[in-house]
Amino acid sequence: MSYENEYAIFEEITNGLKANYPADMYEPTSNIMEAIHQASSVDKILMNISATEEEIYYAFLKEELKGESYYNKSEKEETLLDFNIAARMLKEDMDYITIIQCMSYSPRLSHLGNDMEKRWQNAVNDTSIAINPIYSMAIVDLL
Repeated sequence: MSYENEYAIFEEITNGLKANYPADMYEPTSNIMEAIHQASSVDKILMNISATEEEIYYAFLKEELKGESYYNKSEKEETLLDFNIAARMLKEDMDYITIIQCMSYSPRLSHLGNDMEKRWQNAVNDTSIAINPIYSMAIVDLL
């Protein structure tokens, strides 16, 4: 399959996902550091059937930060954190839609405010890129 065909398929899938925004998403927390501090371990959160997508995201973020501050990260480092989180969620056998919902709560998308549809659309792009190594390598090189 050629690169053009792969990209066309990638674009068709992401456009389809963007159009299926789940309306039941809620506004993200405004206190990022508190959410990181209170986050459970990934193992515990994945066993909690009542965990929200935001709680799941912050559990993964907390473990990915390994005790470092989120606010000391550059834009490139924040992007790489989110790519690593999405890839790790996939390795944990989380379904694609849930991963996108979780990634919608990334503090990196805070510039979008509480517009969850825009956050969803950005999370679709980020997740699609993050779990496709061909695209993620190209994007990281551009940062």
